[in-house]
Amino acid sequence: MKKIIILLSVVIVVMAGYIVYTEMTDGKLLSSEVKCSLGNENECFNAGLAIITNGGDLNASAKFFEKGCLKDHPQSCNNAGTLFFGAATKELPKAIKYLDKSCLLGYAPACNSLSVVFQNGGELDQNLTKALKYAELACSGGVIERCNVAGLFYQGGYGASKDLVKAFEFYNKSCSSKDPIGCNNLAAYYQGGLGGADKNETMAANLYANACDGGNLTSCNNLGFMFQNGLGIEQNLQNAVRLYDLACSRDESTACVNLGAIVQSSANTLNDIQTAINLYQKSCQLGNQDGCNLLQNLINEINAMQNTDNNETQNLENNKTDEAN
Repeated sequence: MKKIIILLSVVIVVMAGYIVYTEMTDGKLLSSEVKCSLGNENECFNAGLAIITNGGDLNASAKFFEKGCLKDHPQSCNNAGTLFFGAATKELPKAIKYLDKSCLLGYAPACNSLSVVFQNGGELDQNLTKALKYAELACSGGVIERCNVAGLFYQGGYGASKDLVKAFEFYNKSCSSKDPIGCNNLAAYYQGGLGGADKNETMAANLYANACDGGNLTSCNNLGFMFQNGLGIEQNLQNAVRLYDLACSRDESTACVNLGAIVQSSANTLNDIQTAINLYQKSCQLGNQDGCNLLQNLINEINAMQNTDNNETQNLENNKTDEAN
């Protein structure tokens, strides 16, 4: 099965999940192990956690988490699932079973972990339908970055039929929770009038501004484009240059292309041309094919001009020689 790579500008859990370290204690004197054996699910969780924090046997810890999970303790299910993804205790079917139960019990981080696992594939077959399912559950449980991921899946038709209306809804939820990436994507929908949104370039510009202010460099570039072209806001080339420069300085490759094009179009000196070359070169090195193409085109233009100048110089010298003879 060919793996589909979906590029996401979000911080995700690198491993399958993570251990919850919040102890659930009632302040009594009996040990957690004893209380767990009496059927107290919180104490099963605490017993498993104590083994981990004291550097004990992970298999023993997993057994306590399993006992807690059997009593429908969601964090115990999450920790059991996470441990069974680990190298020391790896049992993938158990890992999926416990994380799934944790998710269905309402523990959103477990839903997030499963979404990441099925999205990325690797030891498990990539399954974008399941990745989307768990992304939606994680989103509804408050893992906001997964709202944006669900939007991307519906936008691209990954794991479900392409549905821009649903994509818009998930981006809107993501942005409403101040996720800069979600706000950038929502802005694009308002800019283009996509997914049932009324086209509103002013709204788009404001959303790009909020996302840029929140650290999303793609939004800084997009806001620069809005200023450069007067889309939804008054045209202001100076602001566009500032935004492109900000984003490019932090390795947003498209911003380097856009800034290079402005510098090239208004170049008056060789230094200006060199600046444009440097910007295109940086963009190209960052993997932007447009930057590579524009760099080569500019170099070709310079070489053509030099050849023309050399030919003219040679013709002048030939004429002088003919006149001397």
